[in-house]
Amino acid sequence: MDSLLLRAGNSGHDGDDLPWRRESLLARAAPACYHDGVDVKHAGSAVILGGLAIALVGVALRFGLLSWFGRLPGDIRYESDNTRVYIPFVSMLLVSVVLSLLAWLWRRAS
Repeated sequence: MDSLLLRAGNSGHDGDDLPWRRESLLARAAPACYHDGVDVKHAGSAVILGGLAIALVGVALRFGLLSWFGRLPGDIRYESDNTRVYIPFVSMLLVSVVLSLLAWLWRRAS
């Protein structure tokens, strides 16, 4: 089939402008570890580290190492007979600071 396409499409020139022979600009310019402009090696490392972090948090929750989380001063709790309101301001502020620090370290390392 390819030979038919080459013979049928050949009009006396070298065929560099034929669509089935064109390479994408990205394939010529980027190394093999890139796919659609994404660095696959770094993306894979990020997924693995994210999975390990989730597993570590799960283990810490299972064994009660994070029992203090959600009970920090500044976290709002209101309970009445039929109503419970819980707003973890300080706990989420702590999560935000830790995640921002980890993202900054990740960008700096790569």
